[in-house]
Amino acid sequence: MAKHAQSIFKFSCGGFFGGCWELEILKSSDGYLATYSRSFYPEPECRDFHVTDAQMEKLERQLDASGVEDWYCHYFSPVLDGTQWDVCARGESYGGSNAFPKGFDALTAFLAEEFGCKELMVEGGYESSFPDEMHGIDHVAAYADVLVNVDELRRKHRSGLLDEDEVKDGEEEAEVAASELLHDLYVLAEENPRYKDYGKILESHGIPLDVRRIAEQDMDGADDLLIIASMIAISRSDRFCGYSDNFGKCAKNGTFARWLSRL
Repeated sequence: MAKHAQSIFKFSCGGFFGGCWELEILKSSDGYLATYSRSFYPEPECRDFHVTDAQMEKLERQLDASGVEDWYCHYFSPVLDGTQWDVCARGESYGGSNAFPKGFDALTAFLAEEFGCKELMVEGGYESSFPDEMHGIDHVAAYADVLVNVDELRRKHRSGLLDEDEVKDGEEEAEVAASELLHDLYVLAEENPRYKDYGKILESHGIPLDVRRIAEQDMDGADDLLIIASMIAISRSDRFCGYSDNFGKCAKNGTFARWLSRL
């Protein structure tokens, strides 16, 4: 494989006691190369093999069939130990612990068959054993505890409580969390189209389609409809302008964390 190979697909699944399986596909000027590894076995295994263009086309079709782009970024169930998983595809990352989205079993079955990763299959499937018990709004509300307040990080830096590297790490984490929140917000809106009518929802509360007015509104007593509609309106303002990042600012200055804590 030539240098500068780029990882374009990655799948991992397993647990502490049962071992972990990982399949990664990389692309370079020479084509596609996959690495499949198993850990925590009496004899860990790692093998490399080439992947054809036809197999990549099949993988793309399977990603569509499994509805991967409609998955939330994070799935979680408070079960001790259990099974953890991660999928990186089409520039997005998804993962979870003891909970799986619809379509996960179909993707796993395809990978097991197409790339000879039989160990990925489990009796009864993952989805029925560890179903996603969170409602769509719960996936978004969880970001109240995930979003990083960059303004607070910088205040701590000025006070000598954090060094520059810690601030930089926090800023990078904030970027990731903001991007994942935006992705999940639109997944939620596709599941619940009522949120898409953000203009009428804001109008019913006397809020104009003005980013500053939306961001500064009093959310005391606000329901999920107003909160989600307000977030979508701010994200849409960025798309209309083409150069602003109002959504990112609200995600990183504590605004969205305060709103989501009410859900």
